[in-house]
Amino acid sequence: MPEIGISVVVPCHEENEVIETFHAVLTAEVEPIGEPYEICYVDNGSGEGTAERLRELAVTAPQVRCTSFSRNFGNESAPLRPARVLPVAGAAASKP
Repeated sequence: MPEIGISVVVPCHEENEVIETFHAVLTAEVEPIGEPYEICYVDNGSGEGTAERLRELAVTAPQVRCTSFSRNFGNESAPLRPARVLPVAGAAASKP
């Protein structure tokens, strides 16, 4: 596997219904950059299936990493790596 050039960290909370659409949009924005990347989804204690959906996504998308917290620790708790990191809010967090 090539060295990761970009890490995108996405804190998620109760995003089960929108995560696949969000992932497709995010991937469409990151891929054209042309650097190896990873998308690290962090489930903040969702109870409606977000963690399960993220695990399914990680099986089909090799650039996806996911982890789950036992409860909602907030967006700031998403683990950051010492790489170029692009923190973004999940789709539900940015609803008008």
